[in-house]
Amino acid sequence: MGLAILLPEIPTSYAENHLSEWITELLDESANLFDFVYVISHRFCLYYDTQAKITEKHSLTQDESLSLATIGRMTAEGELTMTDTEWQ
Repeated sequence: MGLAILLPEIPTSYAENHLSEWITELLDESANLFDFVYVISHRFCLYYDTQAKITEKHSLTQDESLSLATIGRMTAEGELTMTDTEWQ
């Protein structure tokens, strides 16, 4: 089971640079709760494997960022579906 964390605001460069350290420290204490964690921001996605203790950071393209925003909005509206015309 995984956990996804969506950062609603753009983090400062300091927060972005230290986020992986903070996530690692936080999740090492609760490693049995989740197999993996995604932290999604406007500019990047941070993946943390709690079992292997591996952190990967990836930059997001504009299209990926827009798709994630659409998924977040549709989820909040309770209308998440892959058959919606918005995906075509």
